[in-house]
Parts: sequence; C-alpha cells; structure tokens
Amino acid sequence: MNIYDKETNNSQTLSNRKLKFQDILTQINQLKQIITLMDERLQQVEKDIIKNEIEQECNQQYLLNETIYLSDFINLNELISHFHNIISILQSAFGDIHKNIKVQNKQVAIENQEQSKDDEKERQNAKQSQLIQQENNEKANLQIQLLKQKESEQLLKIQNLTLINQIEQKSKNAIILESQLKEQSKKKQETQILQKFKYEQINQNNSIKQQEFCGALSFNADCSILAVGCNKQIKMYDFMQGTLKLIQTLNDHYNIIVTLNFMKNNNQQFVSGSSDNYIFVWILNQNYQWVCQQKLQGHTSGILCLILSENDDLMITGSRDKKIKFWIKPNNNADWSCSQTISEHKDYVNAVSMNEKENRLISCGEDKLILVFERPSKFQDQWNLIQKITIQIMGLRLSFISDNQFTFQPCKQSYMSVFDLDKNNIYKLKADVAVKGGNDDCYYLFPQQFNKQKNVLINKNVSYINFIRKNENGELITEQSIDFCTNSINGKLSNDGEYLATWDRKSWEIQIRKYYEF
Repeated sequence: MNIYDKETNNSQTLSNRKLKFQDILTQINQLKQIITLMDERLQQVEKDIIKNEIEQECNQQYLLNETIYLSDFINLNELISHFHNIISILQSAFGDIHKNIKVQNKQVAIENQEQSKDDEKERQNAKQSQLIQQENNEKANLQIQLLKQKESEQLLKIQNLTLINQIEQKSKNAIILESQLKEQSKKKQETQILQKFKYEQINQNNSIKQQEFCGALSFNADCSILAVGCNKQIKMYDFMQGTLKLIQTLNDHYNIIVTLNFMKNNNQQFVSGSSDNYIFVWILNQNYQWVCQQKLQGHTSGILCLILSENDDLMITGSRDKKIKFWIKPNNNADWSCSQTISEHKDYVNAVSMNEKENRLISCGEDKLILVFERPSKFQDQWNLIQKITIQIMGLRLSFISDNQFTFQPCKQSYMSVFDLDKNNIYKLKADVAVKGGNDDCYYLFPQQFNKQKNVLINKNVSYINFIRKNENGELITEQSIDFCTNSINGKLSNDGEYLATWDRKSWEIQIRKYYEF
C-alpha cells in the first residue's frame, strides 16, 4: 500500500465517523426533548394526583380526572418507551463506534507496523546510504591523506635535497675556508720563520736568588703565578710582567720536587711529582691558600716525568720503577684514580709525550727504547703498544711537534733526532738536527717543550737551551742557543710562549726571559 492509498482510506474513515456522530447527536437532542416532555408530564401527573385527592369526593369529577391521569400516564409510558428506544439506538451506535474504533486501531496498528517496516526499510536504506557515503568519504579522505602524504614526502624530499645541497655547499665552503686558513697559517708560519726571534732576560736586577736545588718550574694558565720546586718545598710566586713576589711555601713533600704542572683550564689547581714516589694534587681554597687535596700513591720509586691532557682529565706519569701509569678524573668533583699501568720499559722511564689528537703516546727510557702507544680514541682509557724503536744511545727527552712527527735528544750528542710517520703507519728516523751541547753528561728533568703558538721547540742539551723552529722548507733549524755553563738547568715556557722561567746551578737564580721578534 502506497502513501496515497493510506491517505484515501483514512479520509473515508473520518467521513464515516463524522456521519455516525451526527446521527448520535441528533438522537441525543431528541432524547433531551423527551426528557423535557417527561419532566413536564410527571409534573402534570403530580398536579393531577394532588388535585384528584382534593376532588375525589365528587365521583363524576374523579372519574374525569382519572381518565386524564391514565391518558397522561400512557403518554409518559410512550415517552419512556421511546426514551429506551433512543438509549438502545445510542448504545448500538456507541457499540458500532467502539467496534469501528477497535477495527480502526487494528488497522492503524497494521498500517503503523507496515509504516514502521517501511520506515525501517527507509532507515536501513538511509543507514546503508549513510554507510556507503561514509565509506566513500573515508576513501576520499584516505586518498586526500595519501595525496597530502605524497605531497609532504615530495616536499620533504625537496627540503632534504635543499638541505643536502646547503650542507654540501657549506661543506665545500668549509673546505675552502679550511684550505685558506691553512694557507694563511702556513704563510704566517713562514713569515714567523723568516722573522728572527730571541728570548732575552728581563728584570736582571730583580732576579730571585735561590740557593737550593730547583727541580721543576711551572706557570699557571694565565701566567699570573709561577710555582717553583725547591728541594722538598714548593714556592708560589705572584708573576706580574716578569716581576716575582713570594706568596706561599708548601712543605707537604718529603723528598725533591721533580715535576710541576698547572691544569690547562684551571688557574686554581696544579699537580706535583716527587722523588718520594707521591703525586700531590693542589687547590686554592676560599682563603686563597694552596692546600693538598689528594695524594696519589702507585709508583714504587721516584717520579721522573708527568704530563696532562688538554681537558685536564688524564694524567700520565713515568718513574724510576720502570712503569708508566695512567690516571683519570671522570669529572671535576671526582678524585683521580689509576686506570692502567704499563711495564714495557726495562729501566727508568725518562720522558713521555702525547700528540695533539691525544691518541698516541711516546716514551723513552734508559733501556735504549722509544715506545709508541695508541688508544682507539681520546675517550677510551686503554692504551696499547704498537711500536718499539731501538736506539743506539739512550736519551732523556722527547716531544711530539705534530701528530706525525716527534723529536728525540740522545745523550752526549750535538744533534737532535727527528722521527716521521711513514705510509705504513710506522715512525722512522727522518733527520738529525744540529744543536749546541753534547760531549758531556746531561742531567735529568727539564723536558722538551713545543709551543704551537710560537712554533718553538725548546730542547736542553747538557749546558745549553736550544730554541728550534721550522724554516720555509719544513726543516728544523736551531735559531737560538743559550749556554748556562752548567748541566744542572731546569726551566718552563708559559702557555703562550711569551716567557721562559729558568733556574741553574751556576747563577743560583730564578731568571725570567721574554720572547722578542726582530
């Protein structure tokens, strides 16, 4: 059944209902009239009865009134009968209406059920359509997302390509800049080499007399303090443009001080090594007094050499006990501790030196050996022996002057040996450089020092201090030599190479020399 048919049937049903109700209203109106008549008749009957009681003495009149009463009563009965008929008609009409209502309700229920089914179908169809639409929307959204993703990927590729191009360009620029800087540095070095220089003593009238043996000297990082080892004592001097002022004397060691090294990044810490086998770590406290913070014991004989890493987190020591020890400090708040001991030397370990990358270490001893050690990186603690160089004459001093080149001073010789790294990653003797000194015994201590800033190597040989530089051809040339007329000399360059502090057993003075170019 379609919607049009349903509306037609409903309209007819309503019309039939209107007719039924119209008949009922008519019957009800008639019933009202009958009731009114009945009331009137009853009132009249009551009046007649009362009148009859009054006038019953007269038979003739009584009979007449009785006849009237019976007539009224008959009329009343007729009205009552008609009333009952109308009531029956109304009951029948209401029954029909009730039946029609039931039928209509059933029909409406059926129609509603059918409508519900139709509505359900429509809802299902609508839901199906909605699901289909939703699925289509999802597919469309997915396609849009895929397109956006592809667009993003393409954009990312373009950005990455742009970034890669930028990185490559920056890398090329960096390479070009590095090449230019190297060329400038090379030219500067060549210019420096071409320029003559010398270290000249200053403030001679104010030199500090020191009658006790001085085994070590050291400037702090900013060249404001000079520490001097005088037998068992360490004397701390304020240093101001070559002028010295004693500020404190430290007495903790009980044998000769042989090494002094300030931290490279901290003006308020230094370490000392002694013939008493100990290494002391010193700090400047809140009262501006130097105090011993830590005592390191590990060597079984006197310390002979000590070096520090650029970050002040690694210390390497050599000793008369034939051992090389590695000491580490993980952070500023930690204590120093021994991380490794190497026992490859068969006699005293006279000197040690690290290259600039700090991944290689060389050492020399009285066993006529130069040993080369390596670690995988500067962040790993384990060092491994990679080369043994046997020499004819033992030496007391050696130093890296680049990652691939080091120098070595044999005893009682008027030359200094230069070793280069070959293509097989082996250090081999390249050349001998003429130096002053030789033909006599040399005293321990006073290690070789290379100052990169000034491109100067200082090398003690017997009674001389030799100052050596590279010339235009990369050859090492001795530029200056100072004779102290004694083999008992100790000294140290400042970090910037501007000053040289020395003590010698001839003058018994702490002397200060300054770098000059001319």
